[in-house]
Formats: sequence, structure tokens, C-alpha cells
Amino acid sequence: MRVPFWTIPVLIVVISLAGLGFSYMISFPSITVTFYGDDQTIPETKKIINLIIDGVTCVDTALKASSTVEDVDGVLKFTAYASHRRVEIEYDPSRTTPEKICNAIEGPVFDQDSGEILFNVFRVLRINETPYHNMNGVTFTRNN
Repeated sequence: MRVPFWTIPVLIVVISLAGLGFSYMISFPSITVTFYGDDQTIPETKKIINLIIDGVTCVDTALKASSTVEDVDGVLKFTAYASHRRVEIEYDPSRTTPEKICNAIEGPVFDQDSGEILFNVFRVLRINETPYHNMNGVTFTRNN
């Protein structure tokens, strides 16, 4: 039995399109950073916020974004999905708030490579699917 010559190219196109479609439904984290050590106990009342952050586009920028919250008391875990600009932060609500976390992300960032302090690197666009109002009262509604 002979297979028509066009079968293989059509299969390649169909499989490629299916892969692109599934990449939007299934995502794997670019990085996960845990901020609590072995000596700390994980609180039972932990919460998770999902943020869409302008400026998180790759593993390097996700690592820079994680460095902005490492000193925020109560942040337990930072997981970034850079291809979707989405960040999931696990925190202890008795020690911090989503507003403190967002302010830390939008604050200055120390660039270890150049030794400079960078401003306006990250901007929180959405928090738990709701447009985020920063401290200047500006609402960012870009939905990407």
C-alpha cells in the first residue's frame, strides 16, 4: 500500500498546530523560588495570588522579579510562567498583603550584572484577574 506524497507534510502541519494550541492550555513554570528554609514552618493559612506582570518575559527577568519579593516578610514561594507573563505568589496573610507584594515588585530592582539600581522594570497589570490600581491611582487594563 502506497501512501500519498502529501500525507507526511499534512501530518506535520496538523501536529504543529495541535502543539501550539495545547501550549496555551498547558504551561510549565519557568522558575520556582522558595523563600522559607527548613527551620521555618509553613503556615496553615497561606494564600496564593496570581499576577500578570509587564516585564516578565524570560527566565532572567523572572529571576529579577523574584528578587524584588525575597525581602518581603511573609512571601513563601514565587513561581513564574514567563511565556504568559504570569506569576503565582504564595504568602502568609498574617505577615503581608497583596498590596505590599505588588509595591515591592513595582519598586526599584538591583541589577547584579551592572551594579545599577533600575526603576520601572516591572509593572503589575492584573491581580487575580482584576486590573491592578497602583499607588498613583492608575489602572492598567492591557490584557495579554
